[in-house]
Amino acid sequence: MPNTRRYLYMHKGDNEWLSGDPTGEEWNNAWEELKAKCPHQIEITEDMYASAEYCEVPEWVDVTIEDEGMLAFKMARGVIGGIAGATSVVFNRHYDLNVSQEWGGWDYNRLEVFDGSAYLTFRGKHSSDEVEVNITEQFNQAIGEVI
Repeated sequence: MPNTRRYLYMHKGDNEWLSGDPTGEEWNNAWEELKAKCPHQIEITEDMYASAEYCEVPEWVDVTIEDEGMLAFKMARGVIGGIAGATSVVFNRHYDLNVSQEWGGWDYNRLEVFDGSAYLTFRGKHSSDEVEVNITEQFNQAIGEVI
């Protein structure tokens, strides 16, 4: 079964309340409302990086790791550790990406797998700006690896 998560960047627009006190009633009500709107598991992150100083990051990114890629993804981790000089393996399939509407879509993306981490990088549809999202926990869970 595909593994899907929504990554919410906590320092963007309407998401800034996420960095507040999670024990308050207002925060809990907002969280419940957010979970009701999103059918996926939600991960609050600060690990969303822009390639340029003035590049905007989207409010959210949905990432789905598809079952068809599991063998290739598991093998990538073995290749990285087994071939001298291999530091990462890059994929452009077996996953799906969706970004919040205010960002205007994407045109190029890649999933880069390292020895102990995984990052999804994508470029804006009408821009050369790139954004990188740390999806390590989701990736490791999808391939059944605990690091």
